[in-house]
Parts: sequence; C-alpha cells; structure tokens
Amino acid sequence: MLHRREKKNRFPTAEVYVETEVVGQYGGGGYTEQGEGSGGFSGSGDFRVRHDAPWPTYEDRTATGPLVEHDGQEWPVWGGEWDYIRAPRQAYTAASGINNDPYVDKPSPPYTSEASDVEDEELESMSSSDGEDLEVDEGEFEPPTPHYTMVPQHPLYAHNDDPDLPPIPIWTPDSGFVVGQTFAGKPQVVDALKETAMRRSFQYRVITSDTKQIHVRCENHGDGCMWHVRAAYVKRNGAWLIRKTDNNHTCRSSLISLDHRQLSARKVAQTIKHLIEAQPGITVKSVIAEVKNRHGYTISYKKAWHGKQKAMAEVYGDWEESFANMPRLILAMEDKNPGSVFVPSYEDFYGGAKRVFKRLFWAFKPCIDGFTHCLPIIQVDGTFLTGKYKGTLLVATSVDGSMQLFPLAFAIVESENNLSWAWFFSQLYTRVTQRKDIAILSDRHHGIRHAFYDLPEELGWKWRWCIRHFKSNYGKHFGRTYGQRAVWHAAIAFQTRKFVDKMKSIREVHSEGADWLETHPYERWTLHQDEGYRYGITTTNMGECLNGLYVGLRA
Repeated sequence: MLHRREKKNRFPTAEVYVETEVVGQYGGGGYTEQGEGSGGFSGSGDFRVRHDAPWPTYEDRTATGPLVEHDGQEWPVWGGEWDYIRAPRQAYTAASGINNDPYVDKPSPPYTSEASDVEDEELESMSSSDGEDLEVDEGEFEPPTPHYTMVPQHPLYAHNDDPDLPPIPIWTPDSGFVVGQTFAGKPQVVDALKETAMRRSFQYRVITSDTKQIHVRCENHGDGCMWHVRAAYVKRNGAWLIRKTDNNHTCRSSLISLDHRQLSARKVAQTIKHLIEAQPGITVKSVIAEVKNRHGYTISYKKAWHGKQKAMAEVYGDWEESFANMPRLILAMEDKNPGSVFVPSYEDFYGGAKRVFKRLFWAFKPCIDGFTHCLPIIQVDGTFLTGKYKGTLLVATSVDGSMQLFPLAFAIVESENNLSWAWFFSQLYTRVTQRKDIAILSDRHHGIRHAFYDLPEELGWKWRWCIRHFKSNYGKHFGRTYGQRAVWHAAIAFQTRKFVDKMKSIREVHSEGADWLETHPYERWTLHQDEGYRYGITTTNMGECLNGLYVGLRA
C-alpha cells in the first residue's frame, strides 16, 4: 500500500472523472478505457465504472524538490512517483472480490518532508477538495479508496459513451428503428427492414440503395404515412448506422394478400436454411408450410422453389461451382482414401480448351476388399438425378452371407444407354470384382442387354432378370394385368414339375402369353433352371431400397 504523511489542509487535489468500460468476464486481461484522468487496471468484467475521488495533480506527482509552489503556496514533495496503477486496482478488488494487484500490501518507500510544520511521528487530518475533513488516528495513513459506481449494461441497449444521454435501444421487429442504432452490415439492415415490415403488416419501397446508404419508405408515403428509414455506412468502424427515421406507421394496406413483397426468395432461403442443412431433400410444400408457420404468409410454389434453390446454394454451393471443384474433390478423395477407385471421364471442346464433365465411377477400398466375402451376385440399377443438370446414378449392390445389403460401386453418367452401361461394367470387372462366375441381377433394360453381351466370355458372368420387372413387362406387352400373378408363381417354382403345371395353367387361359414366355430363356427368369446363381434372390428390391436412401442426395 502507499503511505504518505502530510499536514492537515495542505494536500493539493483535483477532481477527476474517469469512466471505464470493461468487456469480457472477470479475471486477467485488458480493458478499454474512456474519459479523462489517469489510471488503469488488469482484469475484465461486464460493467462500467465511474471514478470520483481526490487526485494529485501532475505537478505534485512529478515534483523533485523538497517543496513545490502550487496556487501561491508551498506543498510537500511526494516520496517518489505517484503510483497511479494501484488505486484503481483497489476499487476493482473491492468491487469484484478478485485481488490480482501485484502492488497491494507492498509499501512504498518511506516518506520524509523537510517542512517545519510536519512532524515525523504525527499524521493529522486531510482535507478533500470539497472542504470535508477526514479525521485520522496517529500512525501511518492510507488515502481513501476512490469511489466507483457500478452501472450495469442492459442487453437490449447499445453502449452510449455519454452517460448524460439516454441509452439507445437495440432493434427488434416490434420496437422498430431508432436513430443511432448500428448494424454489422447492409444485409443485416435489409433483413431488419423486412422483418419489421412483415411483423407490422405493411410494405415499403426502396428509394435509394447502394454501397454507402439505403433509404426506404412506406409504399403509401404519398398518402400521408411518414414511415421511413435511412441508414448509411460508417467508414470509421465499417458498421451501418441509422441516420434518419420516422417509426410511426399510420396507414393500413388497402390490398389484402396472402403473400408479402418483402418476403423474397432470399428471405425464404434464410428461413429454411436450417431445414436444408438437416434434410436436403425437403419438398417445396414443406417449404411453404415452414414459411407460413414462421412469418404468417402463404408464398407461391415458384417463390418457394427459388428460395429452396438459394438455400441449397448457400449450404452446398451452386451447381457450376460444384462441377468446377470436382477435379480437386477427386484428388482429395484419392489422397484421403488410398486404394479406392475414382475414374472421371471428360469431353474436350474447342480443341481441348474446354473440358466438360461426362461420367464418374467410384468404389471405396473397404467395399472392394469386402466383396471377396460376399455372395457372387451383383444387383445393378439406375436412378435419375433431379438437380439442375440431369443425369443418372448407377449403383452396384451385393449381399453378404447374412443376405444383408453391401454397397459396391457407383457411377454418375449422362443417361442409361448402351455406352454408359458398357463403360460401367468395364470399370466394374476391371477395378472392383476381379472374380469369375458372377450373376448380374437387373431388369431387362436394353442398355444392360447390349453391355452384357460385350463382356469377355472368359469372365463367365451370368445375366439374371428381376422377376418382378419381368412379370410387369408381361402385363405391359399384352396391355393387361391379368395373368401376372400366374407368371410370378411359375417363375419362383423350384421344381420342374411345378413349373410345368403353372405353364399349363397359363396356356389354358392365355395361350399367347404362354408362347411369349417360352421365347425368353428360362434360366434368366425362372428358379428351376437358374443353376443356383441367384442364391434364391428373385428381385432387385434390395438394391432399389438402397436407392431410396439417396433421394435427398439426388436433388
């Protein structure tokens, strides 16, 4: 602590006002200091401090002689530099209960004075600047601790450096705008304007909007409503400040509408962004319902669709950017997944100056290694993509020994055609399966048929048809659903005798249908001549169930 000894009514003082704003939590750290005077302390907290206390003048703190002339009088000299760090720390310790002052309880060098009216062993009273005497006991004396007033900051009010001015309320949709409010940027100002208009059920028109200012006013401004807001960019801190406003909206909209002008597609995107992050495949009807629940307005299907697309672009990036980043994505995937297979295909234009994405095949190493422990059967199927740029997702799926789904390989191609299926099968048998005597289970798509016939004969692969698709083809061929159930029972018969009986029943009812069935190889659509390649699997339903998991990813 500081100790000083001096004669009564001989201490020169000066009233000093210090306002300190501290940001953060109590503890170590720095602070932001505003106002006059000197002082400072380490530590932080969420409060404002006022300091009104006797304070030595600059001359008293820096005098070096035994006496100093001040206001026509001689004053005793301080025993060293004034420790203007310690005093504010004392107030901070008293207010917060935290003592991190390295100077506390460490006495300053002993004070001596050559003034004849000051005795070495006697300390009398001290007079403050307002004339109030402080009575003290004999012994060493500690100056009074400066007085600090805690002024809490209300969370709904902005900081105001001038304590004589009223606090500035922070914007809310219900309270509206007040001159002096600040926003982080122009998007925040626009968002606040839209929220206010929708909450208070009126619409406004934009008068001026550029990089420096924005000015809007009620659409009925010419009919007497004076509501308007003008905000401007503040170069000093990069914020946007409300310069002028009339917050009184006195008119009512003459048009009753389910929609709102300020409820734009971009505002819809902001509203549903959290839904897109959780469920990318959300329907447009769900978007309309969410906007109705949040804002009370029913938007059109078109606006909801555009809002969803903007939200998708904000979360996942736009389509052109995604395709442009695909080569880098493939390199990153290869680097982080050693042993996995990624085969892109591009088409060159303008003599190679432009490359357009065409196809992509990929299979992960765990799937490639795990296929050696799966049944030698692969279900292949294609499903269309629903994004801006159309295409088809080809999927190859196997089953393990417990008849559980095992994803094997994927490809994005332009469509299901002869070339795309041939390319997919070539990548599949050269880079993934590397096994013979595999059964390919699929529908009777012409692209698969041509691609299968182009496979090398030494592979020994067998083509088997999905019975569900086959009986549907039967019904479509004859334009009737009658007889499909009989075809199904004939196809799943394991014994030749039972199969023959079912075929006789079909011929008795529909001889043309029986003739059509006999034109198709029995080993491809029946179990009794399958030779065990199917392992009892009759349909591609398992693979199509896996496609159902990709609904959101196909958008």
